[in-house]
Amino acid sequence: MSDYFITGTDTGVGKTWATLALMKALQDKGKAVVGMKPVASGCQNTSAGLRNDDARQILKQSSNLGDQTINYITINPYAFEQAVAPHIAADLAGINIEIEKIAREFNTLKKDADSVLVEGVGGWSIPL
Repeated sequence: MSDYFITGTDTGVGKTWATLALMKALQDKGKAVVGMKPVASGCQNTSAGLRNDDARQILKQSSNLGDQTINYITINPYAFEQAVAPHIAADLAGINIEIEKIAREFNTLKKDADSVLVEGVGGWSIPL
């Protein structure tokens, strides 16, 4: 089975909606599917740490992978409180976004899933 990257032209154009719909369609075909939103800004500060509503929805829709427990940090390894473009939020937080970390989390999900759907950030012009 294939993995997918979902992007759009801007913030708020329906990337999460499309991701969730594609996940459901694949699950309806009997596939084990997980989603990932590797970078999110505008996150809420909770007792469990910074959390993004879109990433929470993706985690909730993700298939049960048997012995592998999927945690929030695997779905959303980079969460930023500032509601600005993620590369700016990372700079403000003093954090360097590392593709290697995202790839590790992706590979963790991929081990037991038929498909991993990755939701991009913002639109095409976000430099990530």
